[in-house]
Amino acid sequence: MRGIEQLEATPDILRLLLEPLTAGEAEWKPAPNRFSIAEVLEHLSHVEGHCFRLRVDRMTTEENPELDPYDPDEYAAAGAYSGRSAEDSFDHFEDQRMDNLDFLKSLPEEAAGRTGVH
Repeated sequence: MRGIEQLEATPDILRLLLEPLTAGEAEWKPAPNRFSIAEVLEHLSHVEGHCFRLRVDRMTTEENPELDPYDPDEYAAAGAYSGRSAEDSFDHFEDQRMDNLDFLKSLPEEAAGRTGVH
């Protein structure tokens, strides 16, 4: 499966996995220092909007840029992943993913060979 096809399929796959969950199950944390499913979805949403697109932008406009680190533990400690329902986080992730896919599809073919240092 090509990269764009995988990115396109991810929301549908996640939706199937999430379908049987109750809100309580989505908010349950296996341990105080572990993410709930709702927090994982907010993390995905945050990464999609605040990291993925920025990195692609840099890789398409700069020569092999050094990409800024993304520390999920730092964001979690600041509360960036808490307080949102799993459904709201997933919807936000899905909207951003569709926007990012539209952007990726608009890039010239040679952009697929661009790199960055992570």
